[in-house]
Order: sequence, then C-alpha cells, then structure tokens
Amino acid sequence: MKLGHVPTRLGVLLDRYRLARNRLHKDRGAADALAAWRRWHDPRQQARFTSDEQRWYSLLERARVETLASQELPGIARNLAQPTATAPANKEMAALYRAARFTFQGLPQPDKILSSSPINQSSKGLLKRTLGQF
Repeated sequence: MKLGHVPTRLGVLLDRYRLARNRLHKDRGAADALAAWRRWHDPRQQARFTSDEQRWYSLLERARVETLASQELPGIARNLAQPTATAPANKEMAALYRAARFTFQGLPQPDKILSSSPINQSSKGLLKRTLGQF
C-alpha cells in the first residue's frame, strides 16, 4: 500500500475533496475545509461505525474538524464562517451539517434549521450515539 492511500470510504471522501480542490482552487472555504480534514481528522475513529453510518459520521466529523480549525486559525475562521456556503448539496445533509457546526461552536441553533422530515432508523441510532458522546 502506498503512503497516503486510504482503502476506505474515507479515501473516496478525500478523493472528492481533492477533485473539488482542483476544480475550485480559488475557493478558500473548500481548500480550508480540506486542510482542516487533513489536520484534525483521525481515520482510526471511522472504524467504529458501520458502512451505513459512514456518511453520517463523515458529515459530523467534517463539521467538527472545521470547527477546530476555525478556533485555532483566524484566517480559516473567516473562510469557514458561513456554514451555509460550505454545506453539502443535499438538503437534509446540509441541515445536519449546519446544525452540527453551530452546536460544536456553542452557538444557538437558528429556528427551523432541521427539517421535520422523518429520519430512517439507522440514522437515528448513529445520531443518538454520537450526540451521547458529548
């Protein structure tokens, strides 16, 4: 296995970040999100989650590492200041991402940030477990 190769869904996520970085090299928010992921993400933690939970874990982990980066580096904080601008394209995933960013920053949640749509059972279990760890 070559250095830097990660044979998991994390590798797919990192590949997506790399593609985004190449396409949007002028977008500092995307570049800083990638830098935060590389600096603060611990791939060993990902093994704790099932394949069905991986996308939820990755979303919450992304919000966590971006929050850490924002707290330590003022330039990144400016580039990542608007969770709406850096949120995923999927509406439900974007709402959870924004809610996680506000929560990790210790900020109050804006009204109606999370939709009232039903959440499937496996997603509920992950969210409950994840939030129970804080």
